[in-house]
Amino acid sequence: MKSARGGSIRTLGRVCSAAASALAFARVVLARIETVSGAAAFLAFAVALAAAASQCAKPRGYVKSPAEIAYIEGLRKKYAEPARKLGAEEAAGAIRAACGFIARAENAPEGVYDSDEAVALLLGTALVESDLAPRFQSSRGDAIGLFQVEYGTFRDLWDRSIKYKHPKLRAAIIREFGGGRGDIEFEDLQNSDELCAVFARMKYAEFPDKIPRDMAGRASYYKKFYNTKYGAAKESAYIAKKKGALSRRSE
Repeated sequence: MKSARGGSIRTLGRVCSAAASALAFARVVLARIETVSGAAAFLAFAVALAAAASQCAKPRGYVKSPAEIAYIEGLRKKYAEPARKLGAEEAAGAIRAACGFIARAENAPEGVYDSDEAVALLLGTALVESDLAPRFQSSRGDAIGLFQVEYGTFRDLWDRSIKYKHPKLRAAIIREFGGGRGDIEFEDLQNSDELCAVFARMKYAEFPDKIPRDMAGRASYYKKFYNTKYGAAKESAYIAKKKGALSRRSE
C-alpha cells in the first residue's frame, strides 16, 4: 500500500497531463520534420517523454525525511540476515493470536477479523513475502518482518487508518506492544511476529472485498491487495509455497 498526500497527487497529475500533451505535440512536429538529424532528435525526445508518462502511472509512495532514511538504513544493516525461521504451525499460531487480538480490541463479531480464511490468507502471505524468515527486505526496498510490511505502509496504517478508524485497537497495540513507551516503532514489527501480523491483517482490512474460501482465490486476493500489480510476486508462487508448507494439512 502506497501513501500519498493530496497535493502530491494533484501535482503528479499535472505533470502527467503536461507530459502527454508534449508527447502529442512532438509527434505532430516529428511528422513535419524532413531532415534525418532533426527527426532523430525529436524521436529521442518523444521516447523520453513516453518513458516519463509511463512513470506517472506508478504511485509515488511515502516520502521519508532524512532522519527516517537514516533510521531505515540502520535497520537494513541490523536485520539484513534472518536470525530465525518459523515453521508453518508456529507462524499460524502468531497469526491466530494477532487476529484474535484485533477482534477483542475492536469488540468485533466472530469472523470479521479472525475467520479461517483470514488466517489462511495471512499464512500464504507470510510464506511468499519472507518464506517465514523475518528480516529486512533484501532488495533496496524498506520492508521488514514476517510479512515484509513496507515503511510507508506502516506509517499510513499507524498514523491514519488505525489512528482515526480504529482508536481502540491503537490503544490496545500501545498497551500490549509499546513497552511503556506510549507508542510503537517500525522495528517492533521485526521483533514481534504477532504485531507484524496485526499490521498485515489491518492492511487487508482496508479493502471491503470478502476473502475467498479457496486457495487460488486467496492467491489472487493477495496479489491484488497486498503485493499489488507493482510487486514482483506471482499468484503461482503463493499457491506453490502454500501447498509446499501445508502438504500434510488440508486447506
